[in-house]
Amino acid sequence: MLKKTVSGLMLVLLLTGMSTLAFNFQPVRASGTIYIKADGSVDPPTAPISTTDNVTYTLTDNINGSIVIERNNIVVDGAGYTLQGLGYVGGYFLVPGINMTGRDHVTIENAHIANFSRGIWMSHCSGCIISNNNIAISVNGAGLLLEYCSNNTLSGNNITKYREIPGHAFGSWAILLYYSLNNSIFGNNITNCYGGIHLVFSGNNTLSSNSMANNDLNFGVLGQNLSDFVNHVDIANIVEGKPIYYWINKRNMIVPVDAGYVALINCTHVTVQNLNLTKNSQGVLLAYTTNSTITNNNMTNNYDGIRLCASLNNSISGNNITTNNENGIYLQESSNNGIYRNKITNNIGSGIWLDVSSFNNISGNNVTNNWGEGFLLYYYSLNNSISENNIANNGGVGIGFGPYCSNNSICHNNFKDNGQQVYIYPYDPARARPMNVWDDGYPSGGNYWSDYSGVDLKWGSDQSRSGSDGIGDTAYVIDGNNRDRYPLMKPWAPSLPKGPCDLNGDGKVDIYDVVLASVAYGSRPGDPNWNSYADLAPPQGIINIYDIVTIAVNCGKTYP
Repeated sequence: MLKKTVSGLMLVLLLTGMSTLAFNFQPVRASGTIYIKADGSVDPPTAPISTTDNVTYTLTDNINGSIVIERNNIVVDGAGYTLQGLGYVGGYFLVPGINMTGRDHVTIENAHIANFSRGIWMSHCSGCIISNNNIAISVNGAGLLLEYCSNNTLSGNNITKYREIPGHAFGSWAILLYYSLNNSIFGNNITNCYGGIHLVFSGNNTLSSNSMANNDLNFGVLGQNLSDFVNHVDIANIVEGKPIYYWINKRNMIVPVDAGYVALINCTHVTVQNLNLTKNSQGVLLAYTTNSTITNNNMTNNYDGIRLCASLNNSISGNNITTNNENGIYLQESSNNGIYRNKITNNIGSGIWLDVSSFNNISGNNVTNNWGEGFLLYYYSLNNSISENNIANNGGVGIGFGPYCSNNSICHNNFKDNGQQVYIYPYDPARARPMNVWDDGYPSGGNYWSDYSGVDLKWGSDQSRSGSDGIGDTAYVIDGNNRDRYPLMKPWAPSLPKGPCDLNGDGKVDIYDVVLASVAYGSRPGDPNWNSYADLAPPQGIINIYDIVTIAVNCGKTYP
């Protein structure tokens, strides 16, 4: 009898052990949204999150769903388990992996977060630590998204793309800060995302030792005020194996040639030259910067090739700005700059975009084959001089004008085979269009228009003219307020320099170039002896001793 009792007990224990073993091999996954409540409880209580003190919450299994944190001063330890999202379903992006609003001093660590459009979403949070997590993000969101957050630390996280969704563009940033201040971002590794780290209206953040590679766009900053741009970014941050040079309040400096990204914030007399800058929000960013030079650089596959914000008297010359995702050169509230002899082609947006930017001198650029506009003067851009540019084969318009863009001079340009040569937005109640100047009078002439249908007869009807003179006998009419009175019959073809300081186009820099600059000494755009090719050094818009010295220093240089 005793043997039977013992045998029965052994059988029960064996079956119980086998049942437990089977449970361990086939864990039950939680699904849906799990809440860590303000009172310390976990809802639902069956969720695989354990706590003994209502301070440290540890995952004990994988979760097909997300976590909402409603309690402050806690630690959420992923313990290597995974939060798995549903990603992009039925045309909608679902909830973030971990969601926190108004939380203080929450730590999230050691979690795997996959297939959410937002891995961790923080709004109005302070004093939180997000560290040592692996995040694989889905489309059009962010791995770590901070909105109106301050004094948080993001460190040691690995962030990458989850997977492609057929027919849907991937557009997620690994780390995106929006109106967020005083955060510390260090030691994160970001690969294969659309974007690496993007700071939007977010200042006084500290970035160190982050590595970004194989992203479509690695790094970028966007702001409106100086305080938005003042972040602390050291050269231990790496994009595509090259350091970020994020300079604030620098004077009389040259950016090293190993730069992977350049931002000049409140700087003056800084030179950026001979760099290859690619795969960032901007190849070069100037914010509140003056009297600086950007020359002979390659900017390709960025969002904007060069972006200026509230920056004055800078020179942008001789750069190759191609195949960027938006604009070649973007000026925002930036005036009195010189943009000369750049190659600006095959950009998806505009070649050159001016927004609330006036008194800029834009000359001798090759602005061709851009998908959108060659030039766009977007809003309140006045008194700019646009001359001697080749504006051709742009898919949208050759040059477009938005509201309140008047009194610009557009002369001696070649407008060839653009989708539409000119567009002018009619903005006032009377539908009157702004007036700009399209020629330099007779006999200097205006612009070349490939769709001009007029003729240049040997004996023109205008008795003050000399007959066949290379200028059309009738105006090129754009609208009632805008017309080129003296359109050119052939493309404008000045003797173009072969390179910087070669004013006469003979392929070498010598005393003759110095003489040409001396003849133009003291001149400004519109003066009879003005020479845009001699305007090489800040301040732009006047030929002065700095321009002549620049040419003299380069004497002996030759160009093929």
